Amino acid sequence: MKELGIGILTIIFVMCLALFGKGVSVYNTHVDLKTQIEAKQKANEVVFDNMWKKINQTVQVSDKYKDGLKDVLLAYTTGRNKGDNQLLMDWTKEAVPTFDSSIYKQINNVITGSRDDFTKNQEILIDLSRQHNQFIQVFPNNVFCSILGITPIEIKTVTSTVTEKTFETGKEEDIKL
Repeated sequence: MKELGIGILTIIFVMCLALFGKGVSVYNTHVDLKTQIEAKQKANEVVFDNMWKKINQTVQVSDKYKDGLKDVLLAYTTGRNKGDNQLLMDWTKEAVPTFDSSIYKQINNVITGSRDDFTKNQEILIDLSRQHNQFIQVFPNNVFCSILGITPIEIKTVTSTVTEKTFETGKEEDIKL
């Protein structure tokens, strides 16, 4: 009889040890996913900030280029106004400074590339959040998580007013170019 009692106590001890081990495993996985989500959220802020800085700085270069070209053209046309009959002849012989539109291609590339990077980072953040929230909701993890007070993690995603309106109404408006 004494051996049966020791056997039962051993089984109970092993089960408690296994449950404790499972609880530690659940908690450690939660901490790992939570840390990844927090890091990716911060990374998203950095990528978003970098995107806007690139766009703003590229546009500033464009504005300086545009203003510089305007100054050159104004100086050119003002200097050409001699008040004599030779003006038309001189105008047709000399080349007028040209505007290089490649700066707009560069701005477009900066915007497109930066937005793609930002979108990719948002998708990774959303997937990490999904992994965490699914992990804490499946059995038996949900039992341990409720005991440990672990709740789903809310993430911040950046979207536009147009996108929010589209998903609220279920209707998409055509883009007017």
